[in-house]
Amino acid sequence: MDCTSVVIEGSDQVGKGDTVHDLSGIFLEQGISICRFSFPQYATPFGSAIRLFLKNGVGDISQLSDVKGKRREIEIRMMMFALDRLQALESILRLSDKERGVLLLDRGPYSNALTIAYGLSVVKKIANQDIVEMAKLGFEMEGYLIKSLNLDKCVIQLSANLGKKGWSSIRDGEEDQYEKKEIQEKADQAYLVFSELVGRGWKNIVTKENGIWKKRTVRNKEATNFLEERMALSSFKSSNSAKFESIDVLDIAKDMYGLDISNLEDVKEFYNALDRNEKNIIYKKGFSIGQYIANNCSTVVIKDKGVRESMYNILEKYPECLILLKEYYSKDFVEKLKEAIYE
Repeated sequence: MDCTSVVIEGSDQVGKGDTVHDLSGIFLEQGISICRFSFPQYATPFGSAIRLFLKNGVGDISQLSDVKGKRREIEIRMMMFALDRLQALESILRLSDKERGVLLLDRGPYSNALTIAYGLSVVKKIANQDIVEMAKLGFEMEGYLIKSLNLDKCVIQLSANLGKKGWSSIRDGEEDQYEKKEIQEKADQAYLVFSELVGRGWKNIVTKENGIWKKRTVRNKEATNFLEERMALSSFKSSNSAKFESIDVLDIAKDMYGLDISNLEDVKEFYNALDRNEKNIIYKKGFSIGQYIANNCSTVVIKDKGVRESMYNILEKYPECLILLKEYYSKDFVEKLKEAIYE
């Protein structure tokens, strides 16, 4: 698909799902084909490993004991997310349908802002300069992804202005409320760095004022006005019926790992859980699927040179990522991955 990308970014509970859904409908109604993708992909080898690392941290992995509780532990999280996005890029670049359309991403490389902010759970004190440096690191290390999909041309960050009233409405204890507030502030700092790096291609839309939702129609109008300004939407209208595509674990498993997993019972239960937004089942079945892919692929194939080089650069600077994959899966899977990347 000859596409222009729209990236929807933002913290939790700011309306990303609603916005992605609404924009999808708006595009299709206007005769514009779309391809939709969500990050992270927890049912892939990289995505499942990310989930385990976020849940368990360094834990008892002796080879990573020297990074525990340090800034580098956050950077390793960032690089695992980057590898997850690169395996998806391999599938996106293989799309056979060359019809002009819009690639709509639910989160992208700028979600490193959240990875940095949530790093407060492992690194209690993060200086402002650390946030700036890590945001710039993420932008640099994901440069090929950003350039390949034009992810710096149209980014919509959804944000919430909770205000005193909004924060006081949170029902958790005072400590939890403080942590959430601090995490949002750190995420906002990182998002600000990304917005400055992207420049005119970045639009911040406030979806809540003092904790109260702005009208959905108002939010959507603000988004579509920005899209028209940046993309000239009318130029993407198809002479034929607009098409809707999505890329997910089925495509990634087939493209990069050579597996058809469509008939696996875990896959069916995973999709059912996605429909019902049952997080625990999503994570549990996602890991089972990621583990199945890692243990059953006979080879790993990465056709795109840029994807291979980007993965190589990450693993050279952050070999801890391979240690995690070996810990969660097997040495055999790591060797297959290295053979595909280092060829």
